Amino acid sequence: MSLISASNELPTGEEELNALYDRFLVRSFVDYVREDNLHKLFETTTNAPAFQKLTQHNLLQIQQAAENVTLPTEIIDAIRSIWKQHKTTFKEDRRENLSDRRLKKIIQLLRVSAATNERQIVDLSDVMLLKNCLWNHYDNAEKVREIIIKTLQKHSYAVPINGTHAEITKESTAKKSAPRSEGKIKGFSGSGTQDDPILIQSLQDFMDISRPDVGTKGYYFKQTADIDCASLTHWSPMIFQGHYDGDGNSIKNLLKNTNGGWNNLFSTIQAKSSIINLTLEQCVLANDVQDSEIIHCQTDGSLIGKAANCRISECEAGRYLVLDTATNCRIRVCQVGGYLVLDTATNCQISECQAGVQIVEKAKNCQIVDCITTMSKDIKISGYGGIANELRNKSIVERCFVTGDNKIKADSSVNHAGGIVNECDGGIIRNCAVGELEVEIKGYRAFRRIYYRNNYNSPTLENNAAIDSIIVNGDKYQGEDNTNGQDGKTVAAAMFNQRYFEFTLGWDFEKVWEWDDVNNRPALRKLSALNVHQHSTPNNNVADMEDLLFQQIRANIWL
Repeated sequence: MSLISASNELPTGEEELNALYDRFLVRSFVDYVREDNLHKLFETTTNAPAFQKLTQHNLLQIQQAAENVTLPTEIIDAIRSIWKQHKTTFKEDRRENLSDRRLKKIIQLLRVSAATNERQIVDLSDVMLLKNCLWNHYDNAEKVREIIIKTLQKHSYAVPINGTHAEITKESTAKKSAPRSEGKIKGFSGSGTQDDPILIQSLQDFMDISRPDVGTKGYYFKQTADIDCASLTHWSPMIFQGHYDGDGNSIKNLLKNTNGGWNNLFSTIQAKSSIINLTLEQCVLANDVQDSEIIHCQTDGSLIGKAANCRISECEAGRYLVLDTATNCRIRVCQVGGYLVLDTATNCQISECQAGVQIVEKAKNCQIVDCITTMSKDIKISGYGGIANELRNKSIVERCFVTGDNKIKADSSVNHAGGIVNECDGGIIRNCAVGELEVEIKGYRAFRRIYYRNNYNSPTLENNAAIDSIIVNGDKYQGEDNTNGQDGKTVAAAMFNQRYFEFTLGWDFEKVWEWDDVNNRPALRKLSALNVHQHSTPNNNVADMEDLLFQQIRANIWL
């Protein structure tokens, strides 16, 4: 039973209203209707949607069921950690505070969430509801969400797909209660097996991975705390062969290299290795990665130098995912602020990725499907197409979307560009779309919405489209209206919507895509605002494993 209220302004900073505002547990921000949706306000609505009412008896049943719900120790630890991080993050912001009243209300909310999901135990997904409970001013909602997600990821792990809650809880309890080995490797806890990994608990533990008897023997490692390398005065990148689980923890502040750039943790990650669940700050994972898996890793800069025969999935990078070349790689569900592959990609499969540019140089015999490029003024390249500068051999680009956040200005030497790709030598571009884009290039009108020119073999163009409001050198670009031509089908902005993408271009809006109402464009489901992705654990069948947090969120009726 609730009181629902709306207000044009929040009573933050007004002490006499703090106690009143604190009693509103769940907050939701509703913005003005976008200009392109104003026409909907003129529509007459006469019939209210049908709904089923909750009776007093229903409410009593829920209350009684909630009283029997328990909070496991790990959930209590997670909430305490969120509480502590919240106070640290907002210690200078007087608008934000957490009262004892709010904590009691939240505990009851979590119990009700579990009860209405027919559970007697609060799980990680219930705690996700706190993203709408722990901010007083909407400016801080994003920071609150990040605190919650990072905390819950530390309590998550890979589980069998569709495993029941009871099975998962039983497995988790068994893992935690199993005795740990004292360690057969001098100076470490753990024997290095998958069930009893070597624990990396400090900077000293991590530095000892450079020992020949430790870092290249194929052992399993698990990091149990954040590692700060700021105290180091010398660093030599290590060679690594094994399996490293960061468990959601970070490694940061590694000494810069002689060129003033960020150093590599590892010089080489050798074949049959894996790195999962690791966050990097001001350092690069590795210069060279061979025949290995990189899963669910994050960095504020570049992730790796070059990659061969690798699987890279569910990763995030602030600048580059692959700084050099990628060969025979599978890259999926990755998000990059700059470039996905800075140099050339050869024989690669790239899917469900978002970047400032996907491939800066050449895509040779690649399959690039269901990807988004969001170009900005910060993207500096000598020649460009949103997906690739050059499309070579038998490459396929399918169901990809290119748009821009700001005016894109190419280098002074550039006199032509393409929306999807710049230059082509064969290949296929089909069911792709170019959204709002404003570009400035040397050659006036030297631009085509799908691709600019071919060198030897013309590509096959099938069912491509572009919005009618693309700006080139300050003028609206009047391209050809040809669904199988270099400019694609011209689509009016009012019709450039989910219906067109789903039914005309054939995009999957049930499993792969969703519509971003805020930006009025398609978005990838697995790169949603929660940033919680399905991922696997090495040496398990990928098709049989997924992230526990992802699984619980999917099953929670309130999420």
